[in-house]
Amino acid sequence: MIDEVDKANDYRVFLDFLNTLRKKYLARADSIDHTFHSVILAGVYDIKNIKLKMISDGLYHQAEGERKINSPWNIAIPFEVEMSFCADEIAGMLTEYEKDYQTGMDIRDISEEIYQYTSGYPFLVSQTCKHIHEKLNRDWTRTGVATAVKLMIEDPIPTTLFDDLFKNINNNKALSDLLYDILLAGEKYRFVKGVDVIDTGLRYAFIRMINQEIQIHNKIFEVLITDYFIEMEKISRSKAVKNDVAFEVLQNGKFNIELFFKKFNTHYQANYANRDIKFLEREAAFLFLFFLQPYLNGNGHYFLENQAKSGERMDVIIIYGKEEFIIELKLWKGPKHHASGQKQLLGYLQKRRVDKGYLLTFDFRKKREQKHEWIEIDGKALLEVQV
Repeated sequence: MIDEVDKANDYRVFLDFLNTLRKKYLARADSIDHTFHSVILAGVYDIKNIKLKMISDGLYHQAEGERKINSPWNIAIPFEVEMSFCADEIAGMLTEYEKDYQTGMDIRDISEEIYQYTSGYPFLVSQTCKHIHEKLNRDWTRTGVATAVKLMIEDPIPTTLFDDLFKNINNNKALSDLLYDILLAGEKYRFVKGVDVIDTGLRYAFIRMINQEIQIHNKIFEVLITDYFIEMEKISRSKAVKNDVAFEVLQNGKFNIELFFKKFNTHYQANYANRDIKFLEREAAFLFLFFLQPYLNGNGHYFLENQAKSGERMDVIIIYGKEEFIIELKLWKGPKHHASGQKQLLGYLQKRRVDKGYLLTFDFRKKREQKHEWIEIDGKALLEVQV
C-alpha cells in the first residue's frame, strides 16, 4: 500500500515504477517472474489522473495512439466501495463523539445538516466537524454547522482539495463551461459514456450522478465555484454586469431582505430589463447572485439548494447572523407553474422550519408585470417579487 500517491504525481520515476510492476505482473501470468499479489495506491484521485496531470504539466508525452486517461499499467480493477458518507454514517461518528463530550446535540438533525452541505464528501465532513469542535466551542447546532462551513469556504489558507478544484477549472475550459452550465444556467446533462468532460468531472468528484443526471457534488463546491465565476466576471466584465451596493440594506447587524429586493428590482430595471431575452433567461440566476454577493461579504453567506436547480427554478439560502432567508428564483411560465413554485417553496420552508419565504420571478414577456407584495399561504408568509 502506497499512501499519498498524489504527492508523487510530478515524478516520471513514479510512472516508471508502475510500469516495472506492470511488466512483472504480465511476466508472472506467464510463470516466469514473481511480484506482489496486489498494489493499493491511496490518494485523492483515480490513478488515471496522475498521467493526465503530467501530460497537462508537460511532464509526460503520449506515444502515438496512447490514451491520456488510461491506467499506467492497464491492469487496474474498479474500486467500487462508496467512499462518501451517508447521513447514518455521519450519525454513527457523532454518536461516538457524543459519548466522549456529552454536548447534548440532536445527533440525527446535525448529521443530516452536515450531509446537506457536504453530500458526505469525507474531507468536507471531517473539516466541518473539526471547525465546530476546535473553533466554535462545540456549537453542535444548525447554526454551528453553517458557521463551520462558512469558515471552511472563507479560509485564506488553501487546501489541496480546493487548490485542485480551481486549478482544473482554470486549465480546462470545457470543464469550466460544464460547471457553469449546470450550476448557473440550469442546463441538464445526463451521463453518457465516452464524453471526456463529464468523465473528467466525475473522476475529480466535482460532479456526481443522481439518477443518471449530472449535478455539482455538494453545496460547498457550488458556493466556491459560483464565487469563482462572480470574481472572474468582475475582472473580465465579459457580460458587462454592473453592481452598485446600497449599504442601507445592512442596518445594525441585520439584513433588510425586503429593501434588498427593492434595490435589486431597481438595479435590474435600469441595467437589464431591455437586454436580449436569451441572455437574461440564461444569466438570471447569475445576475441575482452577482448583485447579492457584495452585501454578504464578511458577514453573511449563501448556499444553493442543489436538488432544486433546473432551467426553471433555483433555491438560494441566505444566512446573515442568526437569520435564514429562503429564496426561490423562477422564470415566469404561467399561473399554473407559478402556483407550483409557491407549493415547492412552502414545502422547503416546512423542511427548514422557517415561517417566511421569498419568491423572485423573472418575467420575460413583452407585457411584463412588476410585483412586490406579501401573501399568506398555509400559515406561511411569502414575499412575492416579480421583475
